[in-house]
Amino acid sequence: MSETSDLTGPIMELLEKRGILCFRMQSGKIKSRGGGWMKLCRAGTADILAFPRYLCDVAGMGDVGCPRPCWLETKAPNGKTAKEQRGAQEAFRVRVEAEGHRYIVCTSIRDVEAALK
Repeated sequence: MSETSDLTGPIMELLEKRGILCFRMQSGKIKSRGGGWMKLCRAGTADILAFPRYLCDVAGMGDVGCPRPCWLETKAPNGKTAKEQRGAQEAFRVRVEAEGHRYIVCTSIRDVEAALK
């Protein structure tokens, strides 16, 4: 199972079909054609950043749809994550949750559907 083609891609499709703004996040660095390196997101960054809307009362206006950042870390059900990467992912989770964001580890589309209810 390829985490990207079998899980991350279908999750992105599900979010987009539901009208949820989402972005695929890439971490690490890549070599550019010019020979230099382009730095991407820091190690441990979750795979997808989504902005589902939740009902909330804003300044007495009643219930309106407020976006709440939701970070989705995709994991192949029987995949292995290196120890250093697990530490970086945990530090990232702690940081974003401290900011009031949601962080969800997804091993299937069902995990995402359940989290968005």
